[in-house]
Amino acid sequence: MDRSGVLLIWSGADFSFAACTALKTRFDETRCPVFVNTTGLSIWMKQSTSPGLIRAFSLLPASESVAKQNSIHLRTSQRLAALQSVTEDRITMIRTANYFQDNYRACCAAFRHAGSRLQGTQILQNRQLLHGMLRLPHSAAADPGIDWLYIGPAGKTERLLLLTSGLHGIEGYAGSALQQLFLNQLLAVELGASAARDTAFLFIHALNPYGFQHNRRTTVENIDLNRNFDTSADLYQTTNPGYDQLNCILNPERLISEADLDRESFLGVLNGLSQSHSERELTEAIARGQYNYERGIYYGGCMPAGQRGVIDSLLQNHLPHFRAVYAIDVHTGYGERGRLHYFPDAQSPEHKAAIQRLFRGYKIDWGDSEGFYSVTGEFVNYIGKLCRADQLYIPMIFEFGTLDSHTPFGGAISVHNMILENQLFHYGSQTDSIAAVVRQRFLEMFYPSDEAWRRAALDQGAAALRRTLQRFHQE
Repeated sequence: MDRSGVLLIWSGADFSFAACTALKTRFDETRCPVFVNTTGLSIWMKQSTSPGLIRAFSLLPASESVAKQNSIHLRTSQRLAALQSVTEDRITMIRTANYFQDNYRACCAAFRHAGSRLQGTQILQNRQLLHGMLRLPHSAAADPGIDWLYIGPAGKTERLLLLTSGLHGIEGYAGSALQQLFLNQLLAVELGASAARDTAFLFIHALNPYGFQHNRRTTVENIDLNRNFDTSADLYQTTNPGYDQLNCILNPERLISEADLDRESFLGVLNGLSQSHSERELTEAIARGQYNYERGIYYGGCMPAGQRGVIDSLLQNHLPHFRAVYAIDVHTGYGERGRLHYFPDAQSPEHKAAIQRLFRGYKIDWGDSEGFYSVTGEFVNYIGKLCRADQLYIPMIFEFGTLDSHTPFGGAISVHNMILENQLFHYGSQTDSIAAVVRQRFLEMFYPSDEAWRRAALDQGAAALRRTLQRFHQE
């Protein structure tokens, strides 16, 4: 096979992973990356810098005639049209339905299946696979827990990738999809790289199962988990005077009326506030976190949330064994629609330098823009506090933008949606049709139904994971 080409594999749902892996072995000497997916039609590609042929092999189920298996040759000039403008390290033509499910339980089932299908496969040779469910102390036996999966070398390990989803409940759809994609497709590539032999992977799925199951951001206690994590109880004594001043606007204590749905009216209220406050002051006051109003939005709690204990135990069982930890927490909502934003939490110059090495060439949001806000009780910051002083900790939030909330208009609409959903939960609405509008707006803000948005999330998320992991293996 031409070394400047690319091997692309299609596989039917019942074509064995072992057969695909065997084919990969046959073509290893070509130095062309081989990617397989037995869960449905997909195309994986890494473009070569030199011109040449792309060779695509159609692997049909064993039940179908061998005569139907074809190899096709596409000239380099046909790449853009045939593969939808693929760029280096980008995944295209992914069937998003394979990874985006319609509800929490389907997401959990898909995540578990992605893990279980790895057992006994060749790609786990000399590696251990551990998995389990963290039962929450306030939950009945039939209630959901938190799924986790660990894959690591049987011997000494140097580095850990921690990939988490669903901290904000309803935002878990995209995080779950990225975790599934990694397990189904990216993992085989990573484990096949010699540089990854000392790297382990820990996936924690749906950190906030209650919020995910009920399409809310918060826990059963109405706690925003990303305002609840710290090693010191002093967090819960944090004051937010700006929020106090806005509380009556942010948390109306009454039924939602038809008039409340009017966005123009709410924009008028915010416009009045902007006459005496900068955009950053308002954003900080609203979203930084508050610890006084238990029925309010962005409530950080008065103590650790129910799942904190089991999450802490899992992290403390794994984190100490590694010299370097790269933690990615996946979110949706903030930022430019269809774009993946990167929000780090550098606690030292060393951490910032490591982030810059991994994300060289990427635009990093360091938190210095006008519409940005800092957060108290942040999860990725907390993980760093659990690490030893001699460990290299590289934290990053992957945030997929949905409503252009980095702009004043988009930010206002986002806050309005947050207010109405919280008001609906605590006080209800005058009619069922009003409730339906509120729920639909809220769902679209964190889990857009737009196929293009979902494809972009998988494309950009997978590409960023692959490239930064390649660099992480060198840390």
